[in-house]
Amino acid sequence: MPDAASLLAGSFGYHDYSIVKIPENVRTGEVSPTMAAASFAPSRAFSLLELSALSVITAVAAMLRCHLLGAKIFWFDECVGVEIARLDWFNFSRILWRREANMSLYYLFLRFWLHLGNTPAFIRSLSVVFALATIPALYLLGRRLFDSRTGLIAAILLAFNAYHIRYSQEARSYALTVLLCVLSSLFFIGSLQNPSRRARLGHILTSSLAVYAHFFAALVVLAQYFSLRFLDGAKIPAATRKNWRWIGLAILPVAMFVIATGAGPLSWIPRPSLRGLWVFAIFLTGNEGPRLVMASVIACVAAVLPLFLNKQRQSSWENWRYWFLALWLVFPVLLTVALSFARPLFLARY
Repeated sequence: MPDAASLLAGSFGYHDYSIVKIPENVRTGEVSPTMAAASFAPSRAFSLLELSALSVITAVAAMLRCHLLGAKIFWFDECVGVEIARLDWFNFSRILWRREANMSLYYLFLRFWLHLGNTPAFIRSLSVVFALATIPALYLLGRRLFDSRTGLIAAILLAFNAYHIRYSQEARSYALTVLLCVLSSLFFIGSLQNPSRRARLGHILTSSLAVYAHFFAALVVLAQYFSLRFLDGAKIPAATRKNWRWIGLAILPVAMFVIATGAGPLSWIPRPSLRGLWVFAIFLTGNEGPRLVMASVIACVAAVLPLFLNKQRQSSWENWRYWFLALWLVFPVLLTVALSFARPLFLARY
């Protein structure tokens, strides 16, 4: 029969836990890969407010991208793309392999799109469709990396981004490339959190298609790979490591094309200069001059500041997500500029 002291302790919720074995990682403050991934992943539930806000953002983005969509006449590259898409299958395949393999996925989509209409506005609306699909995709990426508020802010910034609006109104592959790069990153994060067959297949498929939409998308895929250097090896699922092999096999024809054609259609691009880099910075930040460039630089620095302020490394997931975004932002541009001194590739418009 228990004594009075035991009854009193039990009534107030006091219990003896001295015999309970506490795991080593809990006592030391370390977080296991499973716990880290669980804390890294957002909840699956979507609130009505979130969905309503995202719908409004997407609707506003649609109005901005459809405004004066057919007002401008086709420029040279748009005309070339439309004529390529109109070729018969034999000549279509032939010109893609011999000269215009870049953007080949877009030309394939455009080929079928032209059966529905052929006005400038309608042809360009294919890019608008891809651009609008990027809004919710970017929201999901921000939500998965951080939280719903971050995802909505990212969606708003993209909806009003002048650079994205401009290239959403061109009959070129840029809007499709951005969509596939965002989806690739979304599946990449998913394959790290939960390396299911669906997540891995999504990452392999979207990454490969992104490269066929535009060769420069390979730099984003490389940035994903290099970001793993900032993540503890134990937290990288073994199955996810195999993704890169399959992506490499899928884009092997692209590598063969580059080796066979060399500079190809890009031989006219000059080597990069300080003025060219400055023009690129102005265009990328909205074409409103130095003030907007400085504001964007300050915002980017503030975004990666937690990397240097976070001294406690309870989980490398917290720091890794900032490294991932920083590499995505900087690596493709810096590598393109560096390679351009040997073989010119960098142009602000592209």
